[in-house]
Amino acid sequence: MREIKFRGKRKDNGEWVYGYYVFSENYQKLLKNGAHLIFNLDDKTVYQVIPETVGQFTGLYDNTKWEDLLEQEQKEWLKNKKKKEDWKGKEIYEGDVVERYGVLYQVRFGQFVDVKGYCQCGFYLYDLKGNVVLGNLGYSYLTDDIPLKVIGNIYENPNLLKGV
Repeated sequence: MREIKFRGKRKDNGEWVYGYYVFSENYQKLLKNGAHLIFNLDDKTVYQVIPETVGQFTGLYDNTKWEDLLEQEQKEWLKNKKKKEDWKGKEIYEGDVVERYGVLYQVRFGQFVDVKGYCQCGFYLYDLKGNVVLGNLGYSYLTDDIPLKVIGNIYENPNLLKGV
């Protein structure tokens, strides 16, 4: 079973925060006012995030090896009480731009009604024209079968969309 979590950029400083959407009655007033909140898994704090930047974890990891990480990325991983041996690759989220066989794609969540009338939900790779290139990543495929590499995201690297 895949881990359900989200990421979003903090409203106060623009840093990424990873965790769970908050659906607690304690925050109903903020939620009614349009606030989007994420409970951070690392520091156990609730942060208000920019709604447009919120994306769900696909449950998949890219093919980035530990040795390919920058020294700062390795330190950040180890700082969060994780071990080198636990590294699986970079987590793939909605809004990420990934490379597959030298071509760039955007990861998005999609819902489609199949020919039998059933709603199919999942994560898909889209090209620049908005066409689904590869579907239902979270359920039908493994990253070993689809060699993906996260190279950025649409929020911090909008220029990448020109190449998608």
